[in-house]
Amino acid sequence: MPRHSQASRWNSPSAVVWPGECPPAAGLRAAVRTPTWRHRGYARGDRWLPADLLLDQVVATASRGGNLLLTVGPKASGALPLAFMLRLAAVGKWLKAHGEAIFGAEEVPGDLLSVGHVTRRGRNLYLIVRFWDRRQRLVLSGLETRARRAVLLTTGQEVDFRQEDGILEVTGLPRAFRSLLFPVIRIECEAAPEVCDWARESGWGAKARRLSVWAAARGTEASADGQ
Repeated sequence: MPRHSQASRWNSPSAVVWPGECPPAAGLRAAVRTPTWRHRGYARGDRWLPADLLLDQVVATASRGGNLLLTVGPKASGALPLAFMLRLAAVGKWLKAHGEAIFGAEEVPGDLLSVGHVTRRGRNLYLIVRFWDRRQRLVLSGLETRARRAVLLTTGQEVDFRQEDGILEVTGLPRAFRSLLFPVIRIECEAAPEVCDWARESGWGAKARRLSVWAAARGTEASADGQ
């Protein structure tokens, strides 16, 4: 039995997920994870996960409507290991600037952003970018609600965008962000963000339909933008 399904023994919607394993795709309320590759930090020779990977665990859990329980073993004195505290400080600094995308945010159905995670709160949609290739455009597929403004959450800079047939293209992005971890783009909508019916689908067929729209926008060459 996979570890993340063991919660069913206690009739609980929580999930226990170890490094290298994938959490449940839906219905997640809590994820229990460790900040090291092997155990909980007190095992000799253990290796700590980097701050960006720990942050990814936080964001991935929040984007599915859950809460993250990060377990760590203290030293014999009761103090937490310095390596863990340094990583926690980096995640905390990111949350101080981008916390509105996490705290009180809700799950967004579907797979709208291939390079990161998406959350929503009120009339705002948050694009949390895990992989940034320094290109000055980003495409979000499947947003039915009309957007009225796009803002870089770190700096407050407003950026251009265009929206048509459920496809939102953000343009004029900087080639480098001030945030050392994941940059966040806040999409301010006219109403509470809703997803197109076709974007709620899962499976290879649904992904193929979404990618066909992406391919049409880029042209016949995979490197249509010249990069």
